[in-house]
Amino acid sequence: MRARKNPAFRRGAQEFADELSKTLTTTISPVPLRCRFVSGKNEANLTFVPPTDFPDRRYVELGNGCWVNVHQRLVANKKNPKIVSTAKYSYSYSLSPDFDHDWLVRYDYEPEEEGNPDYPYPISHVHVNGVNESYTAFMATQGEKKVLPDVHLPTKRISLEEFVRHLIVEFKVPLLEDRTKEEVQETLTMGLERFEAKRTK
Repeated sequence: MRARKNPAFRRGAQEFADELSKTLTTTISPVPLRCRFVSGKNEANLTFVPPTDFPDRRYVELGNGCWVNVHQRLVANKKNPKIVSTAKYSYSYSLSPDFDHDWLVRYDYEPEEEGNPDYPYPISHVHVNGVNESYTAFMATQGEKKVLPDVHLPTKRISLEEFVRHLIVEFKVPLLEDRTKEEVQETLTMGLERFEAKRTK
């Protein structure tokens, strides 16, 4: 079923995409995000603009040789269709371009799963791609073979700005050459304030 066209949603989604894109292109990555609207729906996906020769690539290389992926799915708010809501996000960091194998950490948000009896996990969670022999041995005693990267570790809903700051502090992701620490700090602080203000409305 095709949804009625909602110009307010499209404007809001594009504005939101531009804000998030600026967070990245003024801190750690020159590659912007693009907003792709789903045909026949009030829905949009935000992903990095891929290189021309790799149109399906969903991640970009950072200044330290590692890689990052950002994806957000936006929908019209159920109570007020003019408002943009986040239906899903996934922010991940990889140590190499072999993203499926060498990803290190991934923050996921799945609000549409809230209340789903078949989804027992926290809607905001983080996955870590690691190995812990003690964990593996313990799970074996419980008759479980779930590997550590599949564990949903609960976390709060985070902003893209918090993710970027996390990469800078913990993984020493370098800033873009024309940006100072003070400018980046201001960008991230202002973005986080916008995130908190919108979330409380």
